[in-house]
Amino acid sequence: MNPPSTRSRLLLLPRELRNIIYEYAFTEPGGLVADATSRYDNWTRFRTACNTSDRTRDANQLRLVCRQLYAETSGLGITYNDLTFQRRGGAVFVSVYDLFDQFVYHCAPGYLSKIKRVTILDYTTLVPEEDVVLARLLSPSLVRFSRAYPSATIIVRFQWNATPYRVDAMRHFLRGNALWPFEIRHYTRSGVCAFARLFEHAAADCSQNLRFSLTMDFDEEKFSEIIARKYVGNEEVEYLVGFFKGLHEDGI
Repeated sequence: MNPPSTRSRLLLLPRELRNIIYEYAFTEPGGLVADATSRYDNWTRFRTACNTSDRTRDANQLRLVCRQLYAETSGLGITYNDLTFQRRGGAVFVSVYDLFDQFVYHCAPGYLSKIKRVTILDYTTLVPEEDVVLARLLSPSLVRFSRAYPSATIIVRFQWNATPYRVDAMRHFLRGNALWPFEIRHYTRSGVCAFARLFEHAAADCSQNLRFSLTMDFDEEKFSEIIARKYVGNEEVEYLVGFFKGLHEDGI
């Protein structure tokens, strides 16, 4: 491609109009490729990628460059605004919360403001003691980040034995809402959901964008069986399974 002899008129257009032109160039089906069989030596001919007919040839270099740039960058598969932290142990144990703290400490504020979603995977299988849980949930970096960047969603996922009642208990103590308050009182008294009380202490310091989930993966069959014992109608069961699946995906 020959360099322009003068400043491109495209750069003189308003930014909004340039964006429309670029969007058209990126999304035009087929794209354009150089025609190596062109009979002309003094200029470059282009054709659509899906057609070899001479009638489809074009000398639109802007579309060709944009399509090539899109093809070269679309396969990178990296999204810097959706981050996941996980740690399963090792020779020197570093918790997933320590990793997040180190990331926030070393990351420039300008990049932190672009983050839209953070997922922290805590593979602790046993219910921790109260002081351990609170120390993790209320780690200074985690709380400060959620407050400083309210547009970002932070989800902490646990690998605990989740049931609809335990998830509902967690939702009750953390957000003040519950589907089955009677069952929550029963399970809390029996000690099965005692761990959920820990979130009651954390609720005062947790912003709405700092959310929690008891599951790494949602077991739809398990939740359906448990809910079906309480509700007979298929529509009610289907609705509630979808409700708890939403709590799994977006946190409580």
